[in-house]
Amino acid sequence: MNDDELLFLIGFVIYFVAIPALTYFMVERQGRVGWVPKDAEGEVEGRVPTFVKVMAIASFVLGHMFIPGLFAGLFGLIIYGLGLISIPGLILAARIYRNGYAMLRGEAGAATEARKLKRFALILNAVSGLVSVAFVFEAPEFGAFLGTYTMISIIHAFGLGRVADILDAHHRAAEEQVEVLETHVEIRPH
Repeated sequence: MNDDELLFLIGFVIYFVAIPALTYFMVERQGRVGWVPKDAEGEVEGRVPTFVKVMAIASFVLGHMFIPGLFAGLFGLIIYGLGLISIPGLILAARIYRNGYAMLRGEAGAATEARKLKRFALILNAVSGLVSVAFVFEAPEFGAFLGTYTMISIIHAFGLGRVADILDAHHRAAEEQVEVLETHVEIRPH
């Protein structure tokens, strides 16, 4: 391995592993507040469900594709404006990254956004899958990369749907707890 390859590998690991991991660890602790169950004695520290954690990390990693995608898109603009086709992918990457925060925090709007992102990702990746098949014959390495990335994105999209279900269940349970607590609160006149 020469110096350029080593430098590329180090940069790749920092960008796609270290930065998303650091982002996760900074946000996860704050996110516990959104998952705090309430009981009659007060609050206890919540735990973000493991699947939500995994999907948030995946969202941070896939969301990091925004920067390379932006550069590829800008380069593609020079070549007959082909970079314009990267715009939906850039939008998706940015929204996935941002929703990773909301999922970790257990925010109310995160479930709705996760479902929207699932639909958007499935449509975009259906097109991407067709393009990757076309590239298999013209540029096999690029076609294989695009096909692999498409499959990872599709798996992530279905995971977002599962996270939305988990978030909805969490919020329903929290509402039920509030209703139970309200029935046990004694109202005293002043």
